[in-house]
Amino acid sequence: MLTHGHIDHIGGARSLRDITGCRLVAHDLDAEAIESGDPQRTAAAMYNIKLPKMELDDLLFGDGGEIAGLQWLHTPGHTPGSISLYLDTDDSRVLFGQDIHGPFLEAFGSDIDQWRKSMAMLIDLEADILCEGHFGVIRGKDNVRRFIQSHLDANK
Repeated sequence: MLTHGHIDHIGGARSLRDITGCRLVAHDLDAEAIESGDPQRTAAAMYNIKLPKMELDDLLFGDGGEIAGLQWLHTPGHTPGSISLYLDTDDSRVLFGQDIHGPFLEAFGSDIDQWRKSMAMLIDLEADILCEGHFGVIRGKDNVRRFIQSHLDANK
């Protein structure tokens, strides 16, 4: 499951699929950037890396659903096809929310207003644990809410 189409989140996906046989799945709105290896929309140009073309095995459409035992939500803003995932266990809700902090660039197709709505939706999930790709693991409902809210406050 690819949370969005940036190289720092998908750069090893093709090799992982080759090694494990896993399926690569992303939201339809980031699919073209991923499959073409677009250097701007995948942020590969920022790292001076060439991302090879990568065919996806399946696409997600719409606002959310379930796949592989995880709930997914379309959380656009950072990129048009950003998604977040969550898992409810017996005693907690674990949220996988990537690049909550942004950045927001025209080259990515970012939309700050959509991002604000997406972050409000994530706050409403009342997750006990947030796994965030650049900031690590944040534990505790109040800490998760404060973390997301702090980025909303910083991007007014």
